[in-house]
Amino acid sequence: MKQVVVVAVLLGIPVLAAESRVTFSMRTSLNCPVLISDIEMSKDYGFHKITVYNDSRQTVQALNFRVTLISDSGEEIVEGGGVALELAPGERKTLEAGLGDIQKIQERARASGQVWIRAVVYVETAFFDDGTLWEETRAN
Repeated sequence: MKQVVVVAVLLGIPVLAAESRVTFSMRTSLNCPVLISDIEMSKDYGFHKITVYNDSRQTVQALNFRVTLISDSGEEIVEGGGVALELAPGERKTLEAGLGDIQKIQERARASGQVWIRAVVYVETAFFDDGTLWEETRAN
């Protein structure tokens, strides 16, 4: 990960941040039936692999993930992706997600002018074998 470079001159010239620092993490809604228990980075992706756990009583057939950037100026969805799978109740699987393109996220972080930015992956929807759907609902 690139370090933040700060250049400052005495006499009141503003501090310039040449690079933004991005951290990659995960979140799970309290009512989400599928928990993200681990993430793995690669040289290209912040969320190369995502480990999920089915905490429901039904088999999951598909998941949709979202990646957001969170900074002092707010939250922005930057990427999404889905995967078909069979995840039985109580089962854990590691999926090759290929989300969170590090180069693109770094570019967006630099363009935002923010020094600290978090890239967060979460489950947006879960499709079950009985045809039901769970969707994340967030209060604004």
